[in-house]
Amino acid sequence: MSRVPQNLVVARRQRAPGFTIVELVVVLVLLGILSATALSRFAEPTAFAPRTIAATLRAQTHFAALTAQTNADDADLQLSPGGGDWIVDVAVAGASRRQAAVDAANTRIEVANGAATADVDATSSLTLTFRGDGELVTAMLGGTTLDPALGIELRVIGDSVHVTCLHPTGTSSATSC
Repeated sequence: MSRVPQNLVVARRQRAPGFTIVELVVVLVLLGILSATALSRFAEPTAFAPRTIAATLRAQTHFAALTAQTNADDADLQLSPGGGDWIVDVAVAGASRRQAAVDAANTRIEVANGAATADVDATSSLTLTFRGDGELVTAMLGGTTLDPALGIELRVIGDSVHVTCLHPTGTSSATSC
C-alpha cells in the first residue's frame, strides 16, 4: 500500500487562502461595468420622468375605475400641475381616495381626443369620470368636453414621449388610441 508523503500533505494545508489575481481582475472588470451603467442612469435623473408620469397615470386611472366599481358610484380622476409636480387625484363623492404627485420637471402632458389636441396646464386640468361599472363616461379638459368613446390619449412629453390611451371601457394601455 502506498502512502502519500507527509511533506505534500503539509504543503497543501499551508497554502494561504485567498483569491487569485485572475479572480480579482474579473471582479474589478464587472464592478467597472456595473458602475458605468449606474452612473449613466444617475447622470440625468429627469430622463425617466415621462415614463414615470405615464406609469402613474395608468395606475391612477386603473385605481379610479376599480374604485367606481367597488363603490358602485362615480369616481373622478383629476390631473393638474401644482408646485412643480403633476398631481393625480382620485375622488368619490368629492372625497379624495388617493393622490399621487410626480415631479413635472421638463415635462408637459398633451391630451388628444379625435382631431383635438391641447395641453394640461394650470388653467386646463383634466377631469375624468368613471361610472359605477368602471367605464369612462365623461372627460373634460378645462372647459372643453371630450368624447370618451374616441378614447383619451395622453402624451407625456419630455426627453422622450410616452403615450397612454384611456379606453371607454375604463382600461388604459401604453399605446396610441
